[in-house]
Amino acid sequence: MEKSIKEIIAEGGVICELCGQRMLKADGCTCSEIKSNGKIYKRIKFGEDPLDIDERCHDCHTSIGHYHHINCDAETCPVCGEQLISCDCDIEFIENK
Repeated sequence: MEKSIKEIIAEGGVICELCGQRMLKADGCTCSEIKSNGKIYKRIKFGEDPLDIDERCHDCHTSIGHYHHINCDAETCPVCGEQLISCDCDIEFIENK
């Protein structure tokens, strides 16, 4: 049986597939790099983009100075500068070990 939105929120939100943390409880994702066409790029932290004006991301709830959680619609691609979730860059997230 699927959980209701209220149940998911009460648990601390959904779990990020990269860092394993609950999005509403964590300050942000621990994954700091992506790879595109063989080159490694540092991900852009929330608050580094001039459009980040709130204390927390409206989508993944990361706080200022931390990385967005995977599939966040507000993350900027460090390769092309567009919205990461919908850009055409060949992106591979590098999980921290």
